[in-house]
Amino acid sequence: MRARPLLVSAVASTLAAALLLPAQAAITPTAPVTISGPGSVGSPQVQVDSSGRAVAIWSEVGESGLAQLWSAERPAGGTWSVPTAITTGSSGVTGLDFDVNEAGDAAVVFRRFDAVRSEHVLWGSYRAAASPAWSDPSAFGGLVHGVDTSGDFGVAVMSDGTAVSAYVAPDGTPGLPDTTRRAYAGTGGTGGWSGEVHISDTGHIAVVGDQEQRDVSSIAIAADGAGAARVLMRMEAHSESTFGTRYRLMRTSRTTSTGWTAITPITSIDASYPQPENPRVAGDPAAAGGFVEAWTENSSGDAVVRVNKGGDVRTFADPSQAPDQISKHMLIADLAVRAGVAAVNTYYSEAVEEGQDSVTRVGTSVWRSGSGWSDLMDPVEDPQYGAFRPDLTIHSDGAVSQTYDQGFGSLANIYVTQLPPGSSTWSGERLISRYTTDGRSDTAAALEAGIADEAVIVWRRNHGGTPNRYTVEAASFTGSATPSPTPTSPTTTTSSPSPSPTVTAPAPVPPASSVPAAPAPLPSAFVAVVEPKVKGKPIVGTTLKARPGTWQPAPAKVTYQWRAGSKAIKKATRPRLKLTSALRGKKISVRITLAAPGVSTRTVTVKVKGKVKG
Repeated sequence: MRARPLLVSAVASTLAAALLLPAQAAITPTAPVTISGPGSVGSPQVQVDSSGRAVAIWSEVGESGLAQLWSAERPAGGTWSVPTAITTGSSGVTGLDFDVNEAGDAAVVFRRFDAVRSEHVLWGSYRAAASPAWSDPSAFGGLVHGVDTSGDFGVAVMSDGTAVSAYVAPDGTPGLPDTTRRAYAGTGGTGGWSGEVHISDTGHIAVVGDQEQRDVSSIAIAADGAGAARVLMRMEAHSESTFGTRYRLMRTSRTTSTGWTAITPITSIDASYPQPENPRVAGDPAAAGGFVEAWTENSSGDAVVRVNKGGDVRTFADPSQAPDQISKHMLIADLAVRAGVAAVNTYYSEAVEEGQDSVTRVGTSVWRSGSGWSDLMDPVEDPQYGAFRPDLTIHSDGAVSQTYDQGFGSLANIYVTQLPPGSSTWSGERLISRYTTDGRSDTAAALEAGIADEAVIVWRRNHGGTPNRYTVEAASFTGSATPSPTPTSPTTTTSSPSPSPTVTAPAPVPPASSVPAAPAPLPSAFVAVVEPKVKGKPIVGTTLKARPGTWQPAPAKVTYQWRAGSKAIKKATRPRLKLTSALRGKKISVRITLAAPGVSTRTVTVKVKGKVKG
């Protein structure tokens, strides 16, 4: 369906009131609900099938100290099921990937340590759309080579229900270095899992032209809705006569009726060509050959992002894309394609003046037939503090929804915004989840939409002063023609406690008294815990830095306006201000404005002692 997301995180204990937008731009988020037991959870992921059924999977550490896999489901517009354990036993899970096709067939692949072999091997579990339960997990049959904890792996469910996994593992062939790694593939379904098939070479070294393709260092896999699967891999390319050892991206594909094709190159290579990294691929669930590919290329310390939709290749982070940037290093956050629309999320650090702290920015490009890739669009309404862990999904009408978190230090709020079909203007953000003093952000939210156009987001929440105690929370939203109502406080679904998981019978539901009460309502005004201040001396050439202080409740947004005397300094709206000769003899101050839904806006002026000298 889509590229594997960077898992987002956020923490939330209450949902604050959403700001009203014009009717045509509103998104209506539901109140968050808790869908896991109160354990140490991580890596929440979610997928949605064409009926709108959402399936969430996460790892959870129980009393044994070992991580096991858990899952919960929710029909379109319904409530979440009691979570059930997919794995049990004396061996924990050390990584996972998960996919669901449009029909609702689901597969999860994960690593476990095999004590007999003294190495990690791949296991899988499968759940057919018509089945109420996950299959008993099984190791990949025919595995000759184990997988190490740094090896890439992934899974995609094809349109006929076949689960296809691709992974990187040590070669182990006598005479080759111990570090040599190849790409392999296996398949799974109701009958278990099988492997392994070499897909990175024929024999042990593939030759393309005069170049030997050797080590595989990263891999990505996706399936479309017309019976095809595609794998991208980063391979070492070696040519003694020209450039020595460099890297290139290779591609292989298969269908439901044919095996894997021979590998073919995606990127060129010569002595000066940038090094490709971080391959991503996503498949359109409803279109034949509907794949989109993305990767980064690193040259002289700066990375650019390249995207490819059917031969339409676009490069982002050219100087023309962001001429005011002093430094840039573009990375890929997410990639998706649906209904003939493709989108890529990039993120990068930006500083527009020497000496300023960099800000993490998000740039989203959307591909539409007839217009190609758009320029990068920043979906963040107020980029003052940047945005983190962005994730996107595409609805069946071509609308693009985007989530990200924003906050101070380890605390963050989760927001959502939407790009309507055919538009280049984001609708304005909605607050999905707000942190309070008993919760903090630390992983990211996974976002997915189904044909029913309801998008589902999951994240994990830290429970205040209890170390390593997290729960998985979920919310959903749709595009709406009416303004958003004020969301309610989080609720908790029936869920089994974390310790001692069992596949056959979920543990009893906690009594109502054990469910934490909703937090008290937020105060109507900001109260200073630590007063704001300005650091730095008023000397030409130095940089002043505004500290916003600490407030109760914590503001959702903070904005700045630097002033010289009684006049605002043009474009001086960041936390830092570099003092130029034009400011010599002026008295400098900064107005700091605090805002949050349901709280009266407050502006505080902080004055710098003395006039600018030097």
